[in-house]
Amino acid sequence: MEGFIEQQRLRSNLPEEAVATLVQVMGSCLGECVRRSYGGQWKEHDGTWGVFFDDRNAVFPFNKVRKQFDNGVEGGESVLGFFDMIGPVILKNKKR
Repeated sequence: MEGFIEQQRLRSNLPEEAVATLVQVMGSCLGECVRRSYGGQWKEHDGTWGVFFDDRNAVFPFNKVRKQFDNGVEGGESVLGFFDMIGPVILKNKKR
C-alpha cells in the first residue's frame, strides 16, 4: 500500500477526486487490517472514523493515508510505519 501511494503521488495528472476516492478505499483497508490484527472497533469521533482500542487509544487510518498522499514517505508519512507502531504502543499502554 505504501509503495502504491508513492507511485500515485508521482502522477501529475491524478485529479483530487481520484485521490479522495483512494484515501477512502485505502483508509478502509488499512483500518480493517489494524482492527483484525490488533483488535479494536470502528467508531466516529468528531466527524472522523477511527479504530478505537479503548477510551484513550485510537488510530485514524484515513488521516494517515491522506497524510502520505500529501507529504509522502520523504515527508515523514508512512502507512507501513503507522501500522507497525500500533502493536508496541497498544502493549505499552495496556501495561499502565
